[in-house]
Amino acid sequence: MSGDRTRYLDLAAGCYERAGLFGDAARCREEAGTLLAAAPLYVRAGDPARAAECYERARHPAEAADLLLRLGRAEEAAGCWERAGEGVTAAWLLLVHTRRFRHARWLLDGTGEHGPRHELALALAEVREGAGEARLERVVEQLATGDALRSDTAARRAELRDRAVAAADLAGRRDLAATVFAAAYGIDGDSVLPAWRAWAEEAMGGTLGLPGEPRRTQEPRRTQEHGSAA
Repeated sequence: MSGDRTRYLDLAAGCYERAGLFGDAARCREEAGTLLAAAPLYVRAGDPARAAECYERARHPAEAADLLLRLGRAEEAAGCWERAGEGVTAAWLLLVHTRRFRHARWLLDGTGEHGPRHELALALAEVREGAGEARLERVVEQLATGDALRSDTAARRAELRDRAVAAADLAGRRDLAATVFAAAYGIDGDSVLPAWRAWAEEAMGGTLGLPGEPRRTQEPRRTQEHGSAA
């Protein structure tokens, strides 16, 4: 595309955007090749599916998959990650949001990643396939006592923590979820509390006993007076 045409498309997009015609503005941005500028305009125009296409073409699978998940299109969201070479994340979405467990297994078997995220996905696969929770228990124990939740960036630690909690919830194991949060709190401190409290409110009906929250106190035992004077 010539530089003049790109410039005209950019000018037109700006005019459309100022007029509130976000769909037309998005199409101009897309035709000009500025996909990351087009995508949010498509969202504003009420076309998140087209926005997801732009994000994926711009090699931003996370944004594309997030939009597709909001649309309830989990298999397509997983496809974004699969095409990006992120088999573990693709498998994770299939395990959490769909019943395509066989394809998830195939992705996990073919990936070159063999760290804690991979182990956690394999454990969730066993849970979803009805093979029990033993592997999940082992993985949570490793997360709680090992270095996985201590390594990498805070964002990656939070991602691993949230995946472990989600797996525990899908298994109906609130005890394992609480173990993960307690271990994460020991590493990242108060930054974990908002997520922990939100989980506790939904899963446990309250936050009693969490760090910074009141603990249940035992009522004093009443003693009976046997003939003592008042």
